[in-house]
Amino acid sequence: MACMCGKKREKPRKIFRVVFRTVMLSIACVLVMAAATVIYFTVRFVLMEKGQARVEVLEQISDVSSSNRHSMENVMDMIYGELYPQLVDGEVEEQTLQKSLDEMQELLDKVGIDATIDVVINARKVYMTDNETDESIRNLLNSYWYIKHYSGETAESWNLRFVDVKDISSYYLSYGRTVYDRDGKSAAVIVINTSQKEQFRALQKLVGESDKVYILDQNGIVVCHSKPQMVGTWLANMNTFSEKYGYNDSRILQKNNESYMVSNYHDPESNWTFVEEQNISNLLTSVVHVLATCILTVIATGVLVILASYVQVQRALRDLTVFTESIGRMDPEELEVVPVQSRYQEVTVLGSVFNHMVVELQKLIVDIQNREAEKLRSEYDFLQTQLSPHFMHNTLIAIKSLMAMGRLQEASNMMSEFVELIYIPTSTEIPMVPLREEIHLLDNFVSIMNCRTVKDVAFVHNIPERLLDIPVPRMILQPIVGNSFFHGFADRESDCRISITAAVDGKMLEITVEDNGEGVSPARLQEISTDQYASVGNHHGVGIQNVKKRLGIVYGGSSNVIVQSIYRQFTRVILRIDGYDHPLMNLAAQRIVRNDIPKEEKYEDLGS
Repeated sequence: MACMCGKKREKPRKIFRVVFRTVMLSIACVLVMAAATVIYFTVRFVLMEKGQARVEVLEQISDVSSSNRHSMENVMDMIYGELYPQLVDGEVEEQTLQKSLDEMQELLDKVGIDATIDVVINARKVYMTDNETDESIRNLLNSYWYIKHYSGETAESWNLRFVDVKDISSYYLSYGRTVYDRDGKSAAVIVINTSQKEQFRALQKLVGESDKVYILDQNGIVVCHSKPQMVGTWLANMNTFSEKYGYNDSRILQKNNESYMVSNYHDPESNWTFVEEQNISNLLTSVVHVLATCILTVIATGVLVILASYVQVQRALRDLTVFTESIGRMDPEELEVVPVQSRYQEVTVLGSVFNHMVVELQKLIVDIQNREAEKLRSEYDFLQTQLSPHFMHNTLIAIKSLMAMGRLQEASNMMSEFVELIYIPTSTEIPMVPLREEIHLLDNFVSIMNCRTVKDVAFVHNIPERLLDIPVPRMILQPIVGNSFFHGFADRESDCRISITAAVDGKMLEITVEDNGEGVSPARLQEISTDQYASVGNHHGVGIQNVKKRLGIVYGGSSNVIVQSIYRQFTRVILRIDGYDHPLMNLAAQRIVRNDIPKEEKYEDLGS
């Protein structure tokens, strides 16, 4: 039995602390997961909803722009048709041109179209129907989009112009068309401007909430930008743009080491792309209060759950604590029933089972006393039948023969071994001996059998020192070793070997006896394993059956005898002793043999 002296015994923990700690850990994990889930899904939901809402707003702005563009294209067709002859046929008469513009402006006012007309001649003469400032005219002439008209590179262009993001009247949608002369050279540029109040309000809201708002045409030219100076410049390759941002979508991307949500809507009719860029940190400020409210709610709920859990766990374990304290104060020598609590089913069942166990233990103690006496009597019967008169007769004849041959020393040694072997204690204690003494007795037995059978059987035992002091029933292994002589080596004269090993597996002591003899036939081995066999001729079985009974009487539990064999090669018998270190084994030596216990079946005769 392994020594546990050096191992520090762990202090038992209170079940309340374990349960409460487990509950608190579970609640903490749930709270952390809940908070993380709330944050993740809130942020994700807000960003997805926000992005989708932005795409929808951009789509609405696109719809307004599309309607206005159609109207302006119709107006441009009318004005272009009226002014084209004057602009390309001969010298342009300023008064005639201005008069024509005024008449068309008057017509537009009558039909309710809010638009102004500008005509820019290549000589940099500007004719207009509205009194624009010199700065406005200068900005027009210096703009990139006008220069492309002037060079003849662009036939048509659209531009949305923020003059002042706070002034609704300063936002214009401008549509320009180049007038080419008969030789295909740029002669003038006609520009129609409309004030887009409805569209301006939507864009104004986006500009106020975003870092950037801009519109790109099919070539990536800025049609409109929250920074007016960007209008008319080339900003992006649209193929690259669609791959990176997608169309009609909202994505979170990294720009300049910051996260941005880029939303866009692509108008397939005009091929304009409406884009908005928002810094995520600024965007999330609008949902901080939502996140704070959610997290505070989760924390408050967690605190309430912790308090409720504490009270409930304490109440649930109170009866169990009272029960365990009652048992703890109980003297092990005087077990008694305890009051059974009925508030909780588990405690009620536990108390009822404990009281039932106490009653059964009291009965069991009396039964154990009787069984111990029966074990002792059975042990005596076994020792007496093992050393049968036949065995004693044959051994004494062998000793007499040695003496007759003058081999007095051998006869003396054999007599000493025989006397030691047949010794039976006269006390009423169960004859338990250390395993080392059992091995010594087997040495004597093998020596005697070698003299009787003239086989010179080698007896080898390899048992760890720490197991040699374990008490075992006296002569428990002798029937197994006897089988090796009478059955295993019946037809063999030399190279005979018996080995014994021992090991501990948990609370089970395993002692293995193996010989290299004849072995057991498969059919006989099957009979032995199922206990469905009888002693017929020279066969294994009966001695093993007797050992099984002895183990069952002395130890009980899972004690058993296992036989393994390969015919003509070896036989291995394993004794599994359950509870070999049980305190009752020490108690067994104190029981008194009752003479009125009837004897059980006899065991196998060694001489057979």
